[in-house]
Amino acid sequence: MPIFTYKAKNISGQQISGTIEAENVQSVTKQLREKGYFPSSITSDEKKDTLLNKLNLFRNKTVKHKGLVIFTRRLADSLKGGLQLTRALNVISNQTENPELSKISKEIAIAIQEGKSLSEALKTYPAVFSTMYVSMIHAGETAGVLDIVLSRLADFNEREEELRFRINSALAYPVIMLFVGLASVIFLLSFVIPRFEVMFQDLGQSLPLPTKILLFLSHILRYYWWLYIPVIIASIVFIKKWSATEKGKNFISNLTLKTPLTGIFIKKDIISRFIRMLSLLLVNGVPILKALDIAKNSIDNKIFSADIERVYKDVKEGLGLSKSLQKSSLFPPLIAEMISIGEETGNMETSLTRIAESYEREVEYAIKTMTSLLEPVIILFAGLVVCFIALSMLLPVFQVSSGLR
Repeated sequence: MPIFTYKAKNISGQQISGTIEAENVQSVTKQLREKGYFPSSITSDEKKDTLLNKLNLFRNKTVKHKGLVIFTRRLADSLKGGLQLTRALNVISNQTENPELSKISKEIAIAIQEGKSLSEALKTYPAVFSTMYVSMIHAGETAGVLDIVLSRLADFNEREEELRFRINSALAYPVIMLFVGLASVIFLLSFVIPRFEVMFQDLGQSLPLPTKILLFLSHILRYYWWLYIPVIIASIVFIKKWSATEKGKNFISNLTLKTPLTGIFIKKDIISRFIRMLSLLLVNGVPILKALDIAKNSIDNKIFSADIERVYKDVKEGLGLSKSLQKSSLFPPLIAEMISIGEETGNMETSLTRIAESYEREVEYAIKTMTSLLEPVIILFAGLVVCFIALSMLLPVFQVSSGLR
């Protein structure tokens, strides 16, 4: 249905404006009058509306996870402090430093004033508010505990943000080392090796294979550097398109889980996020099947998503969650056993929370282990490269020295 922009006055004579979805102008007028509004103008431009929707979708991508964390916490605290929902959203809109999030907060407040629920208003921004987020808000609205649900969501998002910060901090040093090593190799191949090449030519002897390889790499870097730009761009485009295919997604998902050092960490991180998400959804009254469906769609790894899809089908057919997880090769048996205890005692949410906390600690240990192993691996790799370069440059000298003897 088309979207109409309107201007109207409410009962107190205050000028308001907004958008509304309807079949025609008459339907818009009827909806406004039912709300007690007196419309002064109603316009529709489908092309303009389509363009604005695309632009909104693009701008929504600029709202980072940290901004969502701050928005959720402020909204939860405002509702706990006794502020009405629309008033709280307007306060957040005026206080937030992110212009896009400020705009979204104001638009959500307007939508609520028009009669929409908070969950319905959030659905308009799928690039900002995930399915899990909207489902939990809807559950909170239904149970009348929106402030409690928002507090739990804020805790969940803050925990994820803290984990991201720890991962980025842990990987910062190895990444810097890698880039410094790469820059050093490029400098050697571009400026140092050419000077030795002149000396090698004056020797007038056949060069060893490592030296020929080194000179070949130096020539490619110096004389064909312009080829790197289109090759890199073409590679990025190809990888992006291929990774969007089903085959590409499965390959990348399988590769990330089996990669040495990082694979164990990624697997534990996915399990931790899935269990925490499932626990949070169930605690807030979301049915088990819907919770599994939301969790499945929130996991980026296709291998895990397919396994959770199998669990979803098993539970739908009447099999218990623990028994379904026992058939999985991705989830450790301990998880199924703890969930089984929760099912027997009727307190599965608590069991899931304990599992999530346990795995979050394991993720932290995995981060420390991964970074402690990555550093020596990078140093070893950089040392081998430098050793190859030094040996390649010295071999012709040794060859001449042995010839003189």
